[in-house]
Amino acid sequence: MFKKMCFLTALIFIVFAFTSLAYCAQITVNQAVVQPGEKITLTFSGISSPAQQDWISLYKTGTPNEKYGEWYYLKGQSSGTLTFTVPNEPGEYEFRMFLNWPHGGYKDAARSRSIKVTSKGTPSDKPNTFYNPTYKGYRVDICLTWGSNCQEPAATRFCQEMGYAKAKSWDIAYDIGHVTPTYVMGDGKICNQSFCDGFKYIECEGAATVVTPQPYQPPVVTQPPVVTQPYQPPVTTTVSAQPVGWNTTAVDKGGKNGQQFTYNCSPNGSPATVWGTDVYTNDSSICTAAVSAGLITFQAGGSVTIEIRQGQSSYTGSTRNGVTSKGYGSWNGSFVFVGQISPPPYQPPVTIQTTGARELITNGTLRNLGGWTIHEWYKPSDGKGEVTSAGDGVRFKSILGNNRIGIMQTINADVSSCSSLVLSATVKADYQTLTGTGWQGREAPIAVFMSYTDINGTVHNQLSENPNDTARRMFWHGFYYADPAPQSLTVFGTKVSKSSWHTYTVDLAALNPRPKFIQFIGAEGAGWPQRDGKIGSMSLKCTGGEVSIQQPYQPPVTTQPDTVIGEPPQYYQPPASNYPQGDIILIPQGQDDFWKGNTYEKK
Repeated sequence: MFKKMCFLTALIFIVFAFTSLAYCAQITVNQAVVQPGEKITLTFSGISSPAQQDWISLYKTGTPNEKYGEWYYLKGQSSGTLTFTVPNEPGEYEFRMFLNWPHGGYKDAARSRSIKVTSKGTPSDKPNTFYNPTYKGYRVDICLTWGSNCQEPAATRFCQEMGYAKAKSWDIAYDIGHVTPTYVMGDGKICNQSFCDGFKYIECEGAATVVTPQPYQPPVVTQPPVVTQPYQPPVTTTVSAQPVGWNTTAVDKGGKNGQQFTYNCSPNGSPATVWGTDVYTNDSSICTAAVSAGLITFQAGGSVTIEIRQGQSSYTGSTRNGVTSKGYGSWNGSFVFVGQISPPPYQPPVTIQTTGARELITNGTLRNLGGWTIHEWYKPSDGKGEVTSAGDGVRFKSILGNNRIGIMQTINADVSSCSSLVLSATVKADYQTLTGTGWQGREAPIAVFMSYTDINGTVHNQLSENPNDTARRMFWHGFYYADPAPQSLTVFGTKVSKSSWHTYTVDLAALNPRPKFIQFIGAEGAGWPQRDGKIGSMSLKCTGGEVSIQQPYQPPVTTQPDTVIGEPPQYYQPPASNYPQGDIILIPQGQDDFWKGNTYEKK
């Protein structure tokens, strides 16, 4: 009887008010005016045939239904409540209900009253508040380690990665992993199940260490036999060094080679993961590495100073002072402790004057994989992906499981003075099931990408699931032939003809802000299967100006070895080939730590 009455009521609305309220579904919001960052609770009711994937989302008034914001499934409930976080941007907003996704599409069944978001007292004025925080392209999981150390430890670890001392407040986004996988920061694992929880926001507090490095003074070298004079470290000034957690790493200092930073490790620390001996990967725990080096203890903590170094082709594990560090293969950044004898001095970049256009990519014809490294960094479904040299280029194919797989090459070049920086690629999209550039503007049968630091110092090395989150988004451009179905996008993409070669050209110097330093470049296939694409050639040319290239470090020749107490230094062994190298590197804060190719795997 109730269903018939609702149906009649809906007919009345259709006839007299020209408004369709399917099955008498309603959304009720009591608050009319709210401020950014506040919590707002709605009540929904009147769903006569509830489905697991009925959902409600928050929209700015006038936004198309396809451009949804924060949303939640109703999980088969006909009525209930939901709590949302008010967006940062002032304006008029409303909630909209959709039934039985994906069958119901984007036809809304109900809308709430209008809600005004004011700007007075907005937390968005605080740069230390992060909404829907992401790390390495994933939502941050509420647990620091799998199933343990949840909420405060995970929030604080995120804040430390962002340059703050600890987390002040946070809120939880429940059951999001099956839609937006979460990243467990302590383990490097991806959680893609419905029970996986993330954060709605994290508010951080406390300043990180501020250091003013002085220019590096290279060692004085005599004529053969060559004798290296003692290394003179830069003079540093530490301002208000705050205690840092034992999970703090130097990832955020990547590319600042030769600069020094001081950290105050808090007492009663717990061991965290370390890769290397004397020379450590920049994602190692600084404080735990300091214990390994004999500089501090877990109980007492203490102040240590590190110097940032370029990446190495390999890192050696060891057991010292109660710490067992792991060995690892190629990595894109390192650090050493100031005051140790063993680490070699920083090798300044080589500056090359360009005349005409200088090619920065090795083996851009792609008739083989020489100079390139296969990567596979996104495997939430443990699916299969293939990279093969196909004679007319490199093929990226996936027939089972959602993944990102492709090839990449280290560039490590300062391109700030290039008058133009032209990327050219020939690509072909042979097959795709997921249309357009996917649901998040980062999925295509073939795509090109680049990680870089802009002229303002921001590192662009992430691919957020939110296509509007471009603050640290890497350059990524996909190619598709299938027009987008509901929920798929076309942003960051170009439509091409199926199974036909397409030439893509773009001047990367026109990016705003423009690139200053390029870490690496590559091509990939990404997203749900089945998909099949090829890259036939790739070129990156700098015209005009100078290009500063970080060359592999060459260790000095000494007549007498240094006197070292304990283990001998682990010197870097430069690769046999010349620049640029095809070393395996991890996208800094890019994705998870699974690597395929030379098969180095962090665990």
